Amino acid sequence: MQRGDDLPPGDPGDCPDPTAGDPERVALRRREERLRLATDASDLGLYDADAVTGEVYWSPAMRRLLGVTADAQPPPLGEVPHFVHPDDAAQVRRLFEEALAPSGAGRFFNEHRIVRPDGSVRWVRAQGQVICGGTGEERRAVRVVGALMDITDRKHAEEEARQRLAEIEDLYRNAPVGLCVLDRELRWVRINDRLAEFNGFSATNHVGRRLRDLLPSLAEAVEPGILDVFATGRPRHGVEIVGETPAQPGVTRSWVEHLLPLLDERGEVTGVSIVVEETTERRRAEEMLREADRRKDEFLATLAHELRNPLVPIRNAVEILRLQATPDPALQRVADLLDRQVQHLVRLVDDLLDVARISRGKLALRRERVALADVLDRAVEAVRPSIEGSGQQLAVSLPPQPVALDADPVRLSQVFCNLLDNASKFTGRGGSIRVDVQCEGAEVTIAVSDSGIGIAAGQLPSVFDMFAQLPMAAGSVRSGLGIGLALTRGLVAMHGGRIEARSDGLGKGSTFVVRLPQAPEAGSLSRLQRSTAVGASAACHVLVADDHADVLDSLVMLLQLHGHEVTTARDGVEAVDAASRRLPDLVLLDLGMPRLDGHEACRRIRGLPGGHRPTIVALSGWGQPGDRRRTEEAGFDGHLVKPAAPAAILELVAKALARGR
Repeated sequence: MQRGDDLPPGDPGDCPDPTAGDPERVALRRREERLRLATDASDLGLYDADAVTGEVYWSPAMRRLLGVTADAQPPPLGEVPHFVHPDDAAQVRRLFEEALAPSGAGRFFNEHRIVRPDGSVRWVRAQGQVICGGTGEERRAVRVVGALMDITDRKHAEEEARQRLAEIEDLYRNAPVGLCVLDRELRWVRINDRLAEFNGFSATNHVGRRLRDLLPSLAEAVEPGILDVFATGRPRHGVEIVGETPAQPGVTRSWVEHLLPLLDERGEVTGVSIVVEETTERRRAEEMLREADRRKDEFLATLAHELRNPLVPIRNAVEILRLQATPDPALQRVADLLDRQVQHLVRLVDDLLDVARISRGKLALRRERVALADVLDRAVEAVRPSIEGSGQQLAVSLPPQPVALDADPVRLSQVFCNLLDNASKFTGRGGSIRVDVQCEGAEVTIAVSDSGIGIAAGQLPSVFDMFAQLPMAAGSVRSGLGIGLALTRGLVAMHGGRIEARSDGLGKGSTFVVRLPQAPEAGSLSRLQRSTAVGASAACHVLVADDHADVLDSLVMLLQLHGHEVTTARDGVEAVDAASRRLPDLVLLDLGMPRLDGHEACRRIRGLPGGHRPTIVALSGWGQPGDRRRTEEAGFDGHLVKPAAPAAILELVAKALARGR
């Protein structure tokens, strides 16, 4: 007979309680009742089977766990219950048969799946006890008791954990960087194949061995950082190491290590996890980039030098044409044209070098308190010939009060010269250009607007990019290197300002807005130095040394036309010999001369006997900050970059005369 639950008790009035009047029996009954209530209320499913009669009892919790109703009958003892998952049925049958066998252990335990009537699958932990009667060959199972516990959530959590561990293990094994763990004795606990290969040994040869024993050549470089993590408990990142590994003896390799402490529940460091990223190829690539950058700088400097040398005689020739006693109007127009084009070439060379210096952070500003009006005035003067030559109208609107800036006047003038030059270039003949200045709190806004071809909306974000080229006005030919606006943005940023481009679209003009911080209200404004020719009341003896014949001849003609005495030399040795025969008032030395360069020639002239100390100025196509520093260290009084303005050279003559007096 099978039953699913206790038989309902009878009516106490009809059937007297057999335990009445017996205190021990009453206490036992109460304990049994409390146990029944506890098990019924729990999630632990209980069963009790009589092996002789086949009668089976399921607790209410058992029925809930199996998902069956109160009238469902348990299967006969000895059969695999129908609710056991088919894939687990064979295992359950084997374990139960072993437990029921006369020689069996009597206890059984298993974790398996069940299928409920609604088709859902649950995991249960089943355990039970076979109670036997008799001895020897008469020993037989008389009763089986057990319990089922729902462990579905635990099984799902374990499966998720296994998947995560598998993913982590896969990541650890296939990571593009080296990974390992060292214990407090600096023994490898684990290591991935990538790092093992880097070290030159298999992963199994690492585990259990000390770092110093396996890699003695690297231990001295690697161990200090690891020991520091053990001592402090703090991670260390970006530890750069360069050395050899057994995998490639004699080959220097580089890598970066990240050291992470592994902590136990008490917060003590039990190990160090190490991430190793090999940087040999990256460092090699960086070195190649640095070398390429150095070569580029050398190329730009050489290019500038080679371009400036032929510009010197052209610029001097222009000045000589202007100094003719009976100037021909046609020659004067030619001279003006040549002068404009020489200035344009010089500006292109300077812009190219300035962009390179800004990108490397090597361009220094010479700040002073200046008037914005003077900065704009100088920029307008520089581009006025181009604007007037195109029949364009220029209007400048300034606020009534002076605007002071803490700025490099030359570099800031370069900013607005570039913007005005661009405005003229992209505006057709007869167009208009405006410069509007407004003070807005602690800032001043300078807007350079034109009525030119405008900028398409899609091009606005890239107008300040290096080598960006915008469409030219109809009938115009593309010109320029596409670096002017990139240079302008860099110079504005160096002054603590910002610049933006605006346009309503093609054909609707454009506006470039520069915002700069105003200088505090203090001190007086300094005026920009204008390059003007300085007339000398007396002749000056000038020694000019240059290996470029046209440069030398044009300088001689220019100085002699102003009444000065000139001695020439075609290399450094000739310059020293000439100065030793008669010490001049002013010496103009090229730097890259044969036999003896300008630096050594300057030193030797400084060492000549006599109390007179001439003014010595470098006149060279080399104009980088490093070039200026070397001339200063050699004893030069100044450094002019070719092609120097004739007015600047004549100003040097006047200063040399004043110094001689």
